[in-house]
Amino acid sequence: TTRHRPRRVGLVRTSCHEQRFKHPIVPPSVIRFRSMLERLTVQGLGIIDAVEVELAPGFVALTGETGAGKSLLVTSLELLAGRRASAELVRTGDDRLRVEGWFSVDRGSELDGVLVDIGVDGDGDGELIIRRELSPAGRGRCWVNDVPVTVGALQTIAPHVLSIHGQHEQHGLADPDVQRRIVDDAGDHDALLDEVAARFE
Repeated sequence: TTRHRPRRVGLVRTSCHEQRFKHPIVPPSVIRFRSMLERLTVQGLGIIDAVEVELAPGFVALTGETGAGKSLLVTSLELLAGRRASAELVRTGDDRLRVEGWFSVDRGSELDGVLVDIGVDGDGDGELIIRRELSPAGRGRCWVNDVPVTVGALQTIAPHVLSIHGQHEQHGLADPDVQRRIVDDAGDHDALLDEVAARFE
C-alpha cells in the first residue's frame, strides 16, 4: 500500500502546566512523575494509516466523534508501555504496525538507573524515544533510544514515563506501597527518602 505522510491531529489545550500531582487518589505511577510525552506517531494500527500527534506542555485534550480513533491512540501508548500485542492490531494490508513516542524526562531521576539496568544510555538532553513494531505474523521488536530491548524492559520503564487511567484505578489505594508514596509526595520528603536510602545501601 502507499504510505501517506502522517496526518497531524489538532489539539485543545488549557493553561495548566503542573506536572507534579498532589492528589489523594493518584496512583504511584503518577506520583513524582517527571516526564512529558511530546510527540506520538502511529502507523498501521487498526483503522489508522499514519498519524502524528504533537503535544504542548500542560493539559491536552483529544476530541473527536465516535469511531475517529481516539481509543487507538490510547492503545498505542499501552503498546509503548509493554502491553501484550496481537497481530490483529496491524492494519489490514500493511506490512507492519509502528508506534513511536518522544518523551522529555528529567535527568538524575530514578529513570536513569532503570535505563542503565537495561543497557540504555540516557540521552544527555533529557530525550527518551521509545519505539515498537509488530508484523502481521505477530513478530515484534522494541527500541529505546535506538537500542533494541525486550517488552519486559518497556514494562520496567513505563511507570516512569506513562500513567494510563481506567475504571477502578482507585483499587490501587489498598496497596501499602501506594499509601507510602502518597504520604512522601504530599510531605515533600525527597531529601529524607534519599537519606534513608543512603543509610541502607
